[in-house]
Amino acid sequence: MSQETIGEVKEKIDVLLGEEYVHFQQFEKIVRMINDNNRKVVFLLDEFEKISTVKYSDALFSRLRYLAQMYDVIFVTSTLYDLRYLYREERFSTSPFFNIFTEYQLHGLDKNAARELITVSFQRGGTEIDSLAIDPIIKSSGTIVKPVSTRRLVLLLTHFQRQK
Repeated sequence: MSQETIGEVKEKIDVLLGEEYVHFQQFEKIVRMINDNNRKVVFLLDEFEKISTVKYSDALFSRLRYLAQMYDVIFVTSTLYDLRYLYREERFSTSPFFNIFTEYQLHGLDKNAARELITVSFQRGGTEIDSLAIDPIIKSSGTIVKPVSTRRLVLLLTHFQRQK
């Protein structure tokens, strides 16, 4: 995608973000523009179980399903609950959106990846970490070392280290 096109897409997205109401066709036009430049659109939908509380969630699910059928898009959802259990709930059971998912279970980091994440995170924060401090950080991250919890802990520690 050319820098000019990237700038144009960014400009359109910035305009939409400033709007109180975004019409679906405006949004679709940006998705099409990105796809026309041989790029995929990735939607990151965190706390997906809460989306059902949105007014008109059925219409929203239908539109998301339409985007998945018409364009090269990917939906990455994270939920507190397994998607299969959400689908069984009455509020989701008739949604056409749910039958397009492929479920992948993400696992924690192995110790080498966790060590690298911690070391690189400290370095990016402008701080070196004593190698003896890495194992306690990994241990504090829990039995399954998850990147998010490890990164959160590292950010907290770098903040406290800077306060000294």
